[in-house]
Amino acid sequence: MNDWSLKFDLTAIDEGVWQLLQQAVGTYKAPFHNAVIATVNGDVPDVRTVVLRRVVSTERTLFFHTDTRSPKIKQLQEQPMLTWLFYDAGLRMQLRCYARAVIHTNDAVADFGWEHARLPSKLCYTLATAPGTLLDEPDLIDLNRKEVEPELLETARSYFAVVETKVDSLDWVFLHHQGNRRAYFDYLKGSFQWKQM
Repeated sequence: MNDWSLKFDLTAIDEGVWQLLQQAVGTYKAPFHNAVIATVNGDVPDVRTVVLRRVVSTERTLFFHTDTRSPKIKQLQEQPMLTWLFYDAGLRMQLRCYARAVIHTNDAVADFGWEHARLPSKLCYTLATAPGTLLDEPDLIDLNRKEVEPELLETARSYFAVVETKVDSLDWVFLHHQGNRRAYFDYLKGSFQWKQM
């Protein structure tokens, strides 16, 4: 239990939330390491789980990696607004982060993401077919490979993208037997307020 969760100091809560997000990048065991993102797909929302790859808390920015051929890329190009959903069952804490996406493919941000990606993650981008393609049978990759042809990694890099998301606002929910709490952090207006559950 984080002491700041029970406080009524919104600034402390905001700082604590961003510390949890920052810590989640470094370990797959952290509940916030995997999150759901929702994008707009025509007239309906489209959701999927992504890995939180990087956090720049001073900029209120969250990053994930994806394939340039993924449907979410086209969706974000047409409508760059998305929502992150994080949940920690142990803490009974939920975060909804409302953000604006910028897609990076051939720049320093993408290069940084690629350089810091583990080999098994890079191998995920070696498939010849695009994500979401209907197949007669699964196209499997051996993620335990140690020796990989440079040409294959070059192809993988061409399909690799980093999505940078600037969080405009955050809805925080904390469930506790001493009283549930909910707060809204509007970073564009610089306004932190309590919110009814």
